[in-house]
Amino acid sequence: RNWIVNSFEKFNLLTPASYLYEYVYDKVWAEMSATDRRVLSAMTHVPGGEVKKIRDELNMETNQFNPYRMRLIRKGVVDGTCYGKLRFTLPLFEDYIRENGYMEDVE
Repeated sequence: RNWIVNSFEKFNLLTPASYLYEYVYDKVWAEMSATDRRVLSAMTHVPGGEVKKIRDELNMETNQFNPYRMRLIRKGVVDGTCYGKLRFTLPLFEDYIRENGYMEDVE
């Protein structure tokens, strides 16, 4: 572990990741629709963010998936500038989803 993380723990301070998780991402996640959360959870299952594989993970057709994809892009949570791919734009948000067990939301 690096000395910065150790210093935060020594002085009982929140790490930058902990701060993001507690004061930003908990709120962002809570304000999303259930399907938005399912889409983001599915993205954590698909390395490279290939849209077709994300849709397959969710058992969604293109016309079902696109409104959620567009909404998440508009909110700035994901980037869709690369054709056929999605990627997280918020730093550590993919880790937040994984670490909090939200990947089960897909199933």
